[in-house]
Amino acid sequence: MIKQILKLGTILFTITFVVVLLLGAVNALTKDIIAENTIKAENAARAELVKADYFKQLSENVYEGIEGGRNSTGYCVTASAKGYGGDIIMIVGYDTDLKLAGIKIIEISETAGLGSKASLPEFSESLRGKEPELSVVKSGGGKNEIDAISGATVTTNAVAKAINQSFEELLKTIGR
Repeated sequence: MIKQILKLGTILFTITFVVVLLLGAVNALTKDIIAENTIKAENAARAELVKADYFKQLSENVYEGIEGGRNSTGYCVTASAKGYGGDIIMIVGYDTDLKLAGIKIIEISETAGLGSKASLPEFSESLRGKEPELSVVKSGGGKNEIDAISGATVTTNAVAKAINQSFEELLKTIGR
């Protein structure tokens, strides 16, 4: 009986060990590709928010859009905040007047049909021209207000917090 248990335990251990080695190998082979794809996705998101020939990195999270070799077209800041379902990671775009050009959600795990509406283009468009420090209201539309997504106030507050933090980081980076 003990020999049978040891034999089955050894077989189970061997299978688990081989699977872990294979997973480690796959991770090692794909981590560079995943990192490269993440960079491409972030660059594509920046290009959607700020029209530019290329983006010059000013700090870890702040990029300046450059067109025509030296003309600034705006800024993009990578930001995050804790939402209802976890961290919301986004890129926040600003025009040269430091008004919002919009947001592009990179990672979100909010409730489908509610908080996930923050990743819709309509929500990003509703932010265009707003000026931080933003606050969330049930119905508004002022230059410093975001209309709360119905049923997803926590998500909307997280987006507003990330935008406000990104604006502070942008101001520190560009010295204004």
